[in-house]
Amino acid sequence: MALARGFRLGLVVALANLLVIGAAAGSEPLRVSSERPTIGLVLSGGGARGAAHIGVLQVLEELQVPIDFVVGTSMGSIVGGLYASGADGERLEEIVTGVDWARTLSNDRPRQALPFRRREDDRAFRFRGVLRLENGRPQIPAGVVDGRHVLYLLRGLTLGVSQVESFDDLPIPFRAVASDLRTGESVVLASGDLALAMRASMSAPGFFDPIELDGHLLADGGITANLPIEVARTLAPDILIAVDVGDTLYPLEADSSVLAVFNQMLTILIGRQSAQEAATLGPEDLLITPDLDGLGSTEFDRAAAGIQAGRRAAEALSDSLRQLAVPSEDYAAYRRELQRVSTSPRVAEILLPNETEENADRLRRSLGTEVGAALDLEELAADLEYLDALELLDPAGTRFEAGDDETVSISIATRSITDRSETLRFHLALDDDFQGETRFELGLRYVATRVGQAGAELRIDTILGEQQSFGGEWYQPTGPRFFVAPRAAYRARRVPILTGDGRPAIYRLRGWSGGFDVGMEILRGGELRLGYSYWNGDAERQTGAPSPLTESFSQQQARLLLRFDTLDHASFPGRGQWFEAMAVRQFEGLATPDPIDFLDLRWSRAFSPGRFRGSVSAELGLLFDPSTPAAAPFALGGPHRLSAMTELQLVGRQKALITAQLLYPVADRGFSMPIYLGGTVETGNIWSERREIDLSDLLWHGSVFLAVDSYLGPAQFGIGFGEDLRRRYFFSLGHRF
Repeated sequence: MALARGFRLGLVVALANLLVIGAAAGSEPLRVSSERPTIGLVLSGGGARGAAHIGVLQVLEELQVPIDFVVGTSMGSIVGGLYASGADGERLEEIVTGVDWARTLSNDRPRQALPFRRREDDRAFRFRGVLRLENGRPQIPAGVVDGRHVLYLLRGLTLGVSQVESFDDLPIPFRAVASDLRTGESVVLASGDLALAMRASMSAPGFFDPIELDGHLLADGGITANLPIEVARTLAPDILIAVDVGDTLYPLEADSSVLAVFNQMLTILIGRQSAQEAATLGPEDLLITPDLDGLGSTEFDRAAAGIQAGRRAAEALSDSLRQLAVPSEDYAAYRRELQRVSTSPRVAEILLPNETEENADRLRRSLGTEVGAALDLEELAADLEYLDALELLDPAGTRFEAGDDETVSISIATRSITDRSETLRFHLALDDDFQGETRFELGLRYVATRVGQAGAELRIDTILGEQQSFGGEWYQPTGPRFFVAPRAAYRARRVPILTGDGRPAIYRLRGWSGGFDVGMEILRGGELRLGYSYWNGDAERQTGAPSPLTESFSQQQARLLLRFDTLDHASFPGRGQWFEAMAVRQFEGLATPDPIDFLDLRWSRAFSPGRFRGSVSAELGLLFDPSTPAAAPFALGGPHRLSAMTELQLVGRQKALITAQLLYPVADRGFSMPIYLGGTVETGNIWSERREIDLSDLLWHGSVFLAVDSYLGPAQFGIGFGEDLRRRYFFSLGHRF
C-alpha cells in the first residue's frame, strides 16, 4: 500500500519529528563557528545500498560531529535531504525500515482507496496491469514506475520545511544533484520544491519517469555525478566527509544475460567517475566506503543490513572522526537548532489551484479535511488517496506549506474533471477439473472516464469463451453521489433449468439484453442501484431432459442491488469486507410466464492472524414462490463452493453456503508473485422449498490447494474433499467473468 504505508508514514513522521512550523520557517541557516572547521557531507547514489548512509550518520551523531551542509545524489539525496530537514539517524532508520518499499516503488494504488467502480474493475478483471491510452493509442510510459508514491512519501516527510524556498535556509544547507537527459550535464538543485528535488535526483532512467523542472528533463544524478565531491567544493568546506555506496563489479560469464551486461557497464562507468571524484580529496578529508558486498541496489527490504554496514565503516574511522567532534554542550545546542517541533498544527487553508466550475462540487465533496480544524493526518492521506485513485490529483503540484503560527496550508493541484482518461484492462480465465471439463475465457474492458462536461464514464466489455458478451454501460453522474446508468449487450451463457423430474437441464441462451439503473454512491466503498432489464433471444439445450423452455426466451426483471467492497485485495484479501444483496422481481421468468421473486445475499470478511490471511464468506438464496416448476436461480459446486462437486452440480430454489478459508504465505517476501498454501472448510446445500431446509442436510466439503498471485491473475491447484471420501482435483487461473 504505497500511499497508505508510504504517504501516511511520511505525514506521521513529519508531525511527530520534522514539523518545524514557525521555528525553522523564520530561523537563519546554521552558522559555522569560527572556532571550528566547516564540515561538508557528500552522500553518493546506490539505491538500497544508500541505507548505509544512515549508519554513518548515526556514528557521526554518537561521536558529536556536526555537519554544516549536505550534498547528495540519488538515494544519497533522499537520506541527505531528510537529514538536512531535521531528522536524526534514529528517525531515518525508522523511516527506511518502516516503509513498504515494494508498494512505494510501484504504480499500485491501495485497493481500499480506489473508487467503487475501479474496485469493480479489479474484481472482475484480475489480470495485473492497466494499459493507458491517449487518443486511442497505447501510451508507453518513460519509466516502469511513475514515482508518485515516492513523491507523496517525501512530501509528508518534509512537511515541516515545505515553506523553505532556498535550500540554504533548511536546518542544514543542502544540495541535490540530478542529470539533465537533454544536455547530459549535472544539475545542482539548490532551491524550490525540496521533495520534488529529491525525487528528481533518484529518477533512475528506465525505472522512474524523469521529472520536468525549470526547463530540464531530470533523471538520476548518478549518471553524471554519483559522488558529487566537485559540487560540494563549490560550498567552500574546510573538510569533506564523503560516503561512497556505489555498486561493485560482479563476476560475469560469457553467457551472461543482456541485463547483467548492461548493469555491469553502468557500474563501470559510474564507478570510474566516482573514483575520479574521490581522487580529488585532500589529506584532511575522509572517504568512507562501507562493505556492501551481497547487498543489491534494489534490495530495500534489507535496509537494516545496509545501516549496519555503514556503522561498521564509520566506526573503523572513529579515531579520525573524533578529531572533528565538538564538546557535548555545543553539540546539544546544534541538535536543538535542527529539531523544533509543533505537534498540533491547524489547517489555515485548502487551495485547489486548478478548480473549475465543472469539478468544484466533486472535489470539495471528496475532501474530509476542513479549514480551521486540527490537521488529521489519516483523513488528509485518505483524501489524497481518493483523488489520486480518481486520477484527478497532480502529484508534482500538490504541496503542504507550514506557516509561522503553527498552521499548515494545503495546496492540492488537480486535473480537470474533463481531462479524459482511457484505459484497457485484460481478462484471462482457465478452469480444469482433470476429468474432461475445461473452461476458457478471454476478455477486454475499455474504460473512458471524465467524458464530457459532467464527468461521465463509458465502459465496454468484450468476453470470449464459454461465456460470451459484448456490450457496455454509460455511467452519468447527476449530482452529489447520484447517477444514472443505461446499458446494452449481446450475451451468451449457460443457464440451469429444472425439468419435470427435478433434475437440471443446461441450456445455452443467446440474445440481446438492455437495462437502465438509477443509483447513488455509498461513501467511497459501495453503491445502491434500482433498475430494469430485459434479455431476449434463443435457447439451445446442451444436457439434461427437455424443460418448459422453448427455442426462444424472454426475460424481464426489476432489480434492487446493494454492493459494498472494502477488501484490500481482490483475490487474497487480508482486511476488509465484501457484501452484495440483490432483490429481483422477474415479470416474465425463463420457461414460465409467472412472476418470480428471489433474494440473493453474499458476504465475505477477511482477516490477518499473524502471517496468515483468512476469510469467512456466506451465501443465502431464497425463492419466494416455489410453485413455479422451472425456476432455479441458484447453483452450487466447484472450487470453494462444495469443492468435491462439479460446477452446477446442485441447482435449486433455496441456497445456503458458508466457507472458511486460511492461507499461509510460503513465499511472499521479496517475491513479486506471492505463493500461498491454503485450505477451506465448506458447508451448504440446495433445497427445492424453504420448508425443506434442514441443518441436518448440510453437506460438508473442504479443500487443500497451492495458490499463486500471478500477473495473469490468481492461480490455484488443489484437491477438494467431500462425503464418502469423494475427492476432485481442480486447477484455475484467473477469475471467470
